[in-house]
Amino acid sequence: MKKEKEFDCVQMKWDIQQIIQQEYENIEDIQAHNHQISVVLANPILGPFMKKISKKKNRAESNFM
Repeated sequence: MKKEKEFDCVQMKWDIQQIIQQEYENIEDIQAHNHQISVVLANPILGPFMKKISKKKNRAESNFM
């Protein structure tokens, strides 16, 4: 007999994905991408991390050429 869970992470993930899908359903892909990037850059934790990665990627690309 399975014990009923108080918290179901799979259900939570599904619910969040549905909300995000509804949020972006009428937006073109490039607009959605740009919006997602701006949200990440505005995040106090993810923003600095993404900026650091972008700088390293740009440096690596310029060294390759």
